[in-house]
Amino acid sequence: AAKEFEMSFAKMDGAVAVGTAAFEAFKAAGTFGLSAVTSALSGIGSAFTKSIDAAAQMETLKTAFIPLLGSADAAQNRIEELAKFAASTPFELPEIAKASRTLETLTRGALATGDGLRLVGDIAAGTNQPFEEVATTIGRLYDGLQSGRPVGEAMQRLQELGAVSGETRTQIEELSKAGKNTEAWLVAEEALNRFNGSMQLQSGTWTGLLSTLSDNITNAYAKFGEPIIDKLKPYLQGIIDSVEILTEKAGQLGKSFAENFIASEKSVNSFQ
Repeated sequence: AAKEFEMSFAKMDGAVAVGTAAFEAFKAAGTFGLSAVTSALSGIGSAFTKSIDAAAQMETLKTAFIPLLGSADAAQNRIEELAKFAASTPFELPEIAKASRTLETLTRGALATGDGLRLVGDIAAGTNQPFEEVATTIGRLYDGLQSGRPVGEAMQRLQELGAVSGETRTQIEELSKAGKNTEAWLVAEEALNRFNGSMQLQSGTWTGLLSTLSDNITNAYAKFGEPIIDKLKPYLQGIIDSVEILTEKAGQLGKSFAENFIASEKSVNSFQ
């Protein structure tokens, strides 16, 4: 029983091997000849792993948008838009995607893309603050003004960041108390727009260029890896199914092994 259990795991180890899965994926795609794939796999291990990781990350980011946007197609379009945005700014895609999800919820989509996202990015770049933190603050301000709730906390944070002056804060809070929320947002937007172009300036710095380069490389890896993980998913699911069967069988084999061992021990003791 122990030997059978060991052999079962040995077979599973062979199935899980990344090299075997990669070989099958490339062979099925018909991109390379059999000998070419065999010789190339040893040299592309790192690129293959990075491609799988990048594609998996992109898939995870996309999946998080499906409940918010209502469909996989809408989520795919959003991720593609955000990836393009990230590739031309000093910010990374994961933080931009997280900020976009926050803005989608707080502003009901009004600031989650396009000009709204650029407004947040320019403020973040101009104040040297994390993109997601600024997105949350701007989202709370917008949501408060749209729903008629107090916006003092959001305005205080923006003033602390140097994004608005004390005079502007007072003006916005007074307009909000008077129920003139649309006018209050226009005043806020005008004040915040003074940071226009900050992302572009930051993108030209050494750090910004490195960030842009990193985003573009990640996008390239992801594009390469997407069809590969789609091809490997059935193999992975098959492995999961096999492990589930093996787990059930392991209990039975363990029980059999324990019973036989105990029986043998009793026989030996009786003989002695």
